[in-house]
Amino acid sequence: MRPLVAGLFTALVGLGWAQAQTTTGPTPDPAYDAYAKPQRLVKLADGRRIHVNCQGKGSPTVILTAGLGGSSVSWAKVQPALAKRTRTCTWDRAGFGHSDPSPAAQTLAATTADLEGALAAARIKGPYLVAGHSAGAFETLLFADRHRADVVGMVLVDGSVPNQAERFTAMSPALARASASGLRFAVDGQRRCATSLEAGTLKPDTPTWKLCFGYPPQFSPVYLGGMRTLDGDPARLRTRASLSEEFAASAAAVANPSRDYGDLPLVVLTQATGLGFPGATAAEIDAMSGAWRQWHGDYAKLSRTAVNLIVQGAGHNIQDDKPQAVIGAIDAVLAAARQP
Repeated sequence: MRPLVAGLFTALVGLGWAQAQTTTGPTPDPAYDAYAKPQRLVKLADGRRIHVNCQGKGSPTVILTAGLGGSSVSWAKVQPALAKRTRTCTWDRAGFGHSDPSPAAQTLAATTADLEGALAAARIKGPYLVAGHSAGAFETLLFADRHRADVVGMVLVDGSVPNQAERFTAMSPALARASASGLRFAVDGQRRCATSLEAGTLKPDTPTWKLCFGYPPQFSPVYLGGMRTLDGDPARLRTRASLSEEFAASAAAVANPSRDYGDLPLVVLTQATGLGFPGATAAEIDAMSGAWRQWHGDYAKLSRTAVNLIVQGAGHNIQDDKPQAVIGAIDAVLAAARQP
């Protein structure tokens, strides 16, 4: 197996990651056009369809999981480059992207089961290199726990952490309240939007519609056009609300003190911008950011060969701010995994 540190250095420096990069501004980006239509809708045992978008050829297959509230389009700046190296697949949780909504509570067990069912239905077999952003770290970890023999590498992109609510509370009661309030605001807002859709008072191409569906300004008109009809289903909003509502329970469910990935190639990427909350003091922001780095250091302890990197100039959405960092990390893990 190729040494991960050496491979990572080669991948990042060789690809020019250390050089200055531009980030997407508030203008529509045509990179999102490719995600406007479903590539493959696979049917689960209960009849629901999960969208899987695979590009490229080769092994292992890279599986990319978006963060809370995200979909396959979250990887628009990363997937095409990775597809030049190997088969790279994104997927949409229930109610997101092109996937059908679900009446079930969107617990970690439910979303991970949807991923497993989609891969099986699509006949996408291992070996896998799994990567998750933010709360997508939870499905990534649980999937690896359940399919350890098939998982040959992992990348965590500013991942959320197990027992996050409890950790926030221990850090700062104000931080815990701010985090819980943010999740509750998202849940209540999505449910109000669903009710407005059913009442016929929520219309496309209005500011309220954009707020209800959280369209970032860089989403292209082509992509938004592809989403408009789908987003007219209030069940999608209720499914999304459930995912946010279950976040704390999912963060608790993913905790596993005995988790040990041996010498699995693993890279942990952490934002450098820092974490805070409304009204936080400079000292609180410093303490929170330090704790976040420490918790990601705990992730790096899951493998004896892990690398933990702070990505300068990146906020939480590293795949948007510094996509080459994510590409380089996955390239390095891919190279290490392919070595005998």
